[in-house]
This record gives sequence, structure tokens and C-alpha cells, in this order.
Amino acid sequence: MRLALALAVLIAVAVAGCGSDDDASTTTAASGAAVTAADLDGRSFVSTAVGGRELVAGTEVTIRFEEGTLGVNAGCNSLGGTYAVEDGTLRWNSAPAMTMIGCEPPLQRQDDWLLAFLSDGATITAPTARTLSLEHDGVTIELAEGASATQPPPIAGTAWTLTTISDRGGTAASVPAGVEPPTLRIVGGQAQVFAGCNRGSASVQVRDDGFAVFGPLKLTRKACDRAAMAVEREVTSVLSGRAALGFSGADLSVAKSGRHLVFRAG
Repeated sequence: MRLALALAVLIAVAVAGCGSDDDASTTTAASGAAVTAADLDGRSFVSTAVGGRELVAGTEVTIRFEEGTLGVNAGCNSLGGTYAVEDGTLRWNSAPAMTMIGCEPPLQRQDDWLLAFLSDGATITAPTARTLSLEHDGVTIELAEGASATQPPPIAGTAWTLTTISDRGGTAASVPAGVEPPTLRIVGGQAQVFAGCNRGSASVQVRDDGFAVFGPLKLTRKACDRAAMAVEREVTSVLSGRAALGFSGADLSVAKSGRHLVFRAG
């Protein structure tokens, strides 16, 4: 009887011990779950702390993931390109596009460092549901989800949606009701455009003098209603040749010949 009881106790302890191990491993796996590109799509993050490197005073790192594109800004130029997350490492999988704004030397060096940081590949983890941590070569960037309070999103890699059209007389109007808002996204030297009716692309160079130079815009040839076609004419007239770029807060302005298009990220 005593032997049977002892065996029963040993079996119970063994089973409890196995259960504890399983529970612990399950908890560890959940808290350290791998980050995937699908987890990141459509989200923006801003740095809250950088270890192992001191950022230029008054700057922060902002990143945005949008339809397979990673856009980054650290206070001067915008960088953007397609990316991948593989085996816990985030990196651009092709040479990213970079705007060519003339930066002060410390900002330029910071841009060059960030370019190398993500080209080499950074270990990516998600300490919580709304934070990310990137680590490479002794430098760690801690980020929290949300928009920057001090700088606009990156020009390259961000999906921009048209909110306002201003004509030569300075009259501003929203996109008419019933018209799908046009969009602009610059990736790898190409401007991907939905103009209000048709879709297409053009080559684009964002220069260091505050201008972008658009090549010929090649669009589909679908016919739409009068309102959509009117919006499309405004969009295509500005996204052609040399156009001035500027920011009002976080909104991107593209202007040419007295016409202004104002885009918002998202």
C-alpha cells in the first residue's frame, strides 16, 4: 500500500513538473514571438531611446512600413525601399532611394549611418504590442508606435493621400465627394500614382534644392465621371516636370505653376 502511494506521488510530481516546463516554454514563445512583415504593414514608429550612439540634438528616427516598403527619416533626408524580415532580421532587400536634400555634416553622417544600419540588417524584436527594438553592431534603437511630434514622415516610402487642391488663384478645395482620393508613393526612383481615375508611374528625382523632377507619367486609359477626370487633370499637371516640395506640419505640398497639391500620410 505504501509503495503504491509513493509511486502515485512520484507520478503526480513528474506530471506537474512536465506541465510547468510546457507552460514556461509557451509563455516564453508568446513573449518572444517572431516579428513578421505582415505585423508591421501600415504602421509608423518613432524612436524613444538610442543606445550605443548619440543622435544629433533635436532629431529622432521615424520609420513607416507601407505595402512592403520601409521609409525612414532621421532629421534630414528620407530613405525608402522594399524590405524583408527574415530570421528575426530587418533589412532593405534592394538599394533604397534617398532624397538629396543638402544636410549639415552631422545630419549627413547620421543619414549615412542609418542607411548602413538597415542595409546590413538589424535584429528586430517587439517588447510589447506597440513597441519595436532594432539592434545592430552595438547600437539599439527603441521605438514606439505613433507619429513624430517634431518631424514629418519620410517622403520616400510613405503612402501619401491627396487632401487639398489649390488653383492658381489660391482657392483651396478638398477632393470632391464621390471621387477616390489620389495617392502618391515614391519608391526606388519611381513615383507610383493614382490620379483620381487612372493609375500609373513615372520616374522621379527628389533634388537637394527642394524640387522633384518627374518624368513622363504613364497612366492607364480608363474613362471616369467628370469630377474624377477634373481631379486627375489637376494631379497630372502638377506631377510633371519640375515641382516644388515642402511641408506644412506633417503634410506634403507639391506645387507647380501656381497649383498646389497637399498630401497627408496614410
